[in-house]
Amino acid sequence: MVNLKYAMAAILMVNLFFITLSVIDYMDMQRLLRFSNDLASFSSETADLESAVALLRVEQPSAEYCKIIDTAYQQKITTTNDLMERMLAYERANMFAEFFALKRQFLLSNIQLWQVSQLEKQYCNATHTDVLYIYSSDPSCSECQVQGKILDSVRASCPNVRTFVMDIKESMATLDMIKMKYNVTSAPSVVVNGQTYAKVLSADEIKQLVSCQ
Repeated sequence: MVNLKYAMAAILMVNLFFITLSVIDYMDMQRLLRFSNDLASFSSETADLESAVALLRVEQPSAEYCKIIDTAYQQKITTTNDLMERMLAYERANMFAEFFALKRQFLLSNIQLWQVSQLEKQYCNATHTDVLYIYSSDPSCSECQVQGKILDSVRASCPNVRTFVMDIKESMATLDMIKMKYNVTSAPSVVVNGQTYAKVLSADEIKQLVSCQ
């Protein structure tokens, strides 16, 4: 009778274990699905914004055009930062393989948004400062996590700063060209005003570079 009770308890524990795994898998899949849906909207809106900025190349730039672009961009800032934070969190949690395809899509859309921001400065005389942060998804890069948190604090206290990320380990034509253009060979690296800093920058150093407002 005692052995039967132990056997029943063991079976119950095994069942609870697999039920717990199933619940965790379900929750992870739901988070992944929400991320996928939000990313699809983000990519579509980024493509729309990129097309709007492209019109500035053929149309005479005007305050009205620039206001439309800036308003659209301001509406995306919260979404962009939220997706960035979620992507980095999912990456650290080593979620499903399906996530990494979504990650590449986000990184590419994020770089497109960075290009839009650059063109906005060129054609609309915008005064914001773009910060391109190159990190490594390798878990051993503890400095990357430190630099990321510093940039988060700078972004929160400097409304004129826009931050964009790219993973040095990802190989896509656009990312490879950016790494070559700015001579990025290690992570973490930060690109501000066309200058590459291949080290961890403190919050004060970054605020000085971006003329924090």
